[in-house]
Amino acid sequence: MHVVPSRWDEPFSLSLLEGMAMGLAVVASATGGIPEVLGRAGILTPRDDPETLAMVLAELLDDADMCRQRGQDARRRAETLPWSAVWDRIVALAASPE
Repeated sequence: MHVVPSRWDEPFSLSLLEGMAMGLAVVASATGGIPEVLGRAGILTPRDDPETLAMVLAELLDDADMCRQRGQDARRRAETLPWSAVWDRIVALAASPE
């Protein structure tokens, strides 16, 4: 399992993508660019909500089949985001004025 309980609105989480590429079930905070990267391939929890995070982690720990399926979903999603595409997206985000 790969857990990314980010409290910062990071634009793109490479750690998240690395966990997905490893085929791990992913639980992450719904903040910054994380929802866009993760898509429907993992479980998002509200930022700064440790109770919900703990509940989701307990569910995954209690259900090995669900954890395995989430890992497969994450791996499939990561395969749609090759490193070259990731780099292009980072460059585009860095260049966009906000």
